[in-house]
Amino acid sequence: MIEGAVLAGRLHREHVDVFRMSATPLSMRGRHWAALLAVGPGALLSHITAAIVWGLLNPVLSGRIVHVSAARHLRSRPGIAVHECVLDPRDVRQHRGLAVTSLGRTVLDCAATESFATTEALMLQLFTLHKGHVRAVRATVARSGGHRGVGIVTKLLNQMASDPGSGDFRSRLETRFWDVLRPFRARLPPYVRNQPIRGSDGTFYECDIVFAPQRVIVELDSRAFHDNDPRFDADRRRDQRLVAAGWKVLRITWRHLHDEPDGVVRDLLASLGVPP
Repeated sequence: MIEGAVLAGRLHREHVDVFRMSATPLSMRGRHWAALLAVGPGALLSHITAAIVWGLLNPVLSGRIVHVSAARHLRSRPGIAVHECVLDPRDVRQHRGLAVTSLGRTVLDCAATESFATTEALMLQLFTLHKGHVRAVRATVARSGGHRGVGIVTKLLNQMASDPGSGDFRSRLETRFWDVLRPFRARLPPYVRNQPIRGSDGTFYECDIVFAPQRVIVELDSRAFHDNDPRFDADRRRDQRLVAAGWKVLRITWRHLHDEPDGVVRDLLASLGVPP
């Protein structure tokens, strides 16, 4: 019956023994479910896929490969990268109905497979969104001695130890911002940091860097890769109210400063009316 439905075009074979209704577009969540079903009992979303499920990275980075961890040896297959590992029960979670590795284990796995810059951005995002998880990540590292990601995560934890209790790494982002601008500091007009500015709704919003005469606000956004939590929407609504009150808002993320620092400088100088 199933083979007949496939031949007739009513079902589409996503993986071996996993099908979807052909008229239904497969969402990212659907691809995750299909991969878990294809790998079978005990499978968990892991690595960069888990980071996306937790909201630590933008879904556009996922590509078409779903990363899954399982305790038995299974070959990877089209669309699924299978990682063989036996996980500590403390590293197993359910997130919105999906079996997924814990935040600490996800960071560790990504450190072993992704670039240093991606891992650093992911950890910045984790400790900004999930305050208090420094200890949890350290605990995961401590019980995962042979894992390839331990060295990188330990290095990043030590770098980020300036405020391990709050998980606030805005100071590192601001340091990077001023490092990028250092050659141009003498040309910048006067500015004020952490200045309350009244929005169109009458509310005062504390803004990171304010160039008052030019009516320009720079916001350093440490949630560089997160695009679906309530704070994201609140920040965008805040920006709209500041723009409606006559301000230009430039929101700069860690990724901007890492990937295109020259573009950040060029746009800021242009907004301030400073010749390049």
